[in-house]
Amino acid sequence: MIRMAEICKRINEGPTMAPDVFDLDVVFMTARALCEKYNIIYDPDTPVPSDDDLADRTFKAAVDFVVQVGVYCPDTKTVIRFSRDEVLDAVANAPGRCIMGEGADQYEWTPRLPDSDTKPWFHVGTGIVNTDDRIAMNLVKAYANIPQANSISVPAVEKIDGQMVASGTPTEVLGAIRGIQNARTALGHAGRPGLAIGNCISTAGTAVASIAASTASLCPDTLILSYADEAGIQRWDYRDSLQHVSYELHPSATRHGKNGVILLSFLYYRFNIFPIALTLDSFLPDLNIFAC
Repeated sequence: MIRMAEICKRINEGPTMAPDVFDLDVVFMTARALCEKYNIIYDPDTPVPSDDDLADRTFKAAVDFVVQVGVYCPDTKTVIRFSRDEVLDAVANAPGRCIMGEGADQYEWTPRLPDSDTKPWFHVGTGIVNTDDRIAMNLVKAYANIPQANSISVPAVEKIDGQMVASGTPTEVLGAIRGIQNARTALGHAGRPGLAIGNCISTAGTAVASIAASTASLCPDTLILSYADEAGIQRWDYRDSLQHVSYELHPSATRHGKNGVILLSFLYYRFNIFPIALTLDSFLPDLNIFAC
């Protein structure tokens, strides 16, 4: 497992490269070359293919892509490199499961293998802004009344006592707390108080607001962080993410789920070649990777 300190070292010591050069000459050209090498062609007549050989070729292309492209840090204009053994070791040692929710609404979330009989995880709802608390609570109750739901997204709060919620201000903190309070109250009214909230805290745009609304009595089950996007990672997001990590490592910071709050984030490489997720077990000091 690669430790976080090693990632920081590679950010500072990686080869420098202009953003446009990385996007066009590295990401795009590598993806195109690997698609040609492994004969990966989109067939509009078969949007969900079941070709085992295609799956094997796509996995090989994904590993090659991560090794050849790496991850770009715009702040330092450097590329973080990973060896083939490191990538394969991360996949092989993936945790593969997490527990979300509480009581009668506690479920196990696992990656589904091809031809699996396991039912897909059913996430319901959106994190869009609602102009009225009553509308927001009615939406949450409606989501909870879907019996198949394993987790939900909750609406974002637009105003606090008539004031617009603004990121980076006290109104954001108050709005984040209000949003989770409303959601938990609505879930209780629907008879599913332990249902997992899995869309981060919709009103929160900063770590401060997320932490404020993640007390033991309010916490959601999943915080989705903007850790990396299109093979790039910004150190602003990186620092923000670490604030979440440092808080959630505290054993009293959460009550939902055996692993505590699960920090999910997606390295979503262009062309959908290699989506993976980073998860944090709140009893371990390092981030783990599991394929999803």
